[in-house]
Amino acid sequence: MYELSSVKILTKKASRTQDAVTSRTIEMLRNKYERSLNYNFKRVFRKIGQNLSTLDINAQETDIWRAVHAEDAWQYNILDYVYTSMSDDIYPLVADNVLLKSLSIKKEPPIYKMSVRDWIRHNAGQHIKYIDSTTLLDIRKTMEASSTTAEFRTGLEQYFTLSTPNRAYVIARTESAAASEVSSNISVKTYDTGREKVKRWRTIGDPEVRDQHQMMNGTVVGLAELFKVPSKYGVDLMEYPLDSSHGASAGNIVNCRCHTSYEYKN
Repeated sequence: MYELSSVKILTKKASRTQDAVTSRTIEMLRNKYERSLNYNFKRVFRKIGQNLSTLDINAQETDIWRAVHAEDAWQYNILDYVYTSMSDDIYPLVADNVLLKSLSIKKEPPIYKMSVRDWIRHNAGQHIKYIDSTTLLDIRKTMEASSTTAEFRTGLEQYFTLSTPNRAYVIARTESAAASEVSSNISVKTYDTGREKVKRWRTIGDPEVRDQHQMMNGTVVGLAELFKVPSKYGVDLMEYPLDSSHGASAGNIVNCRCHTSYEYKN
């Protein structure tokens, strides 16, 4: 079921070389699922566009809401697949050989996967709500800018043809990175070695890293502690990069490429 790797997310003390290798491996995994997410969210947006295509300029808010939210279950299934599949790729980068062999012969889902599914049940809905709210806002703007049904439908066609492909890409990039961070965090927590662990904020290290994340690079906190990340509104509390569960602002989440490394304390 698993392939063993020399790359490890949880280490005694990562060297610069090892950290660079781990960073590249995480980036490869993110790219793998980013392609899947991009493809599927383009399909979701096309279907939402079809749902809206029969509405006229006098459409009620409830009709628009239903047309957009009709694809929520599809979005949930997409996120569920990516996050759980990512966890299967990430866990071997944390656990040791003996544990991996024991997992491969068990029939029940491993604890890390059940924990990821629990995270999805509690958080995926909020991610979908954010995506839908942006779509609804854009549709309202299109309706307000139209004076006839023909103009409204033309505006919708342009929006779903020209704007949503880029939105699908941004969603894919953000969610694939978030999936790797959720999987890493849960994998480290469920891999019980009896030793105290800490986590370190890591950036990708190029000029495109946003200023507040460059300030966070190398910051170490306890495994159960939260990072205090500078934001436009003061400070965002985040368990790991791309964590939105504590109310972090979009400016610290969308398109973020940072990751967390984990180490044994002392």
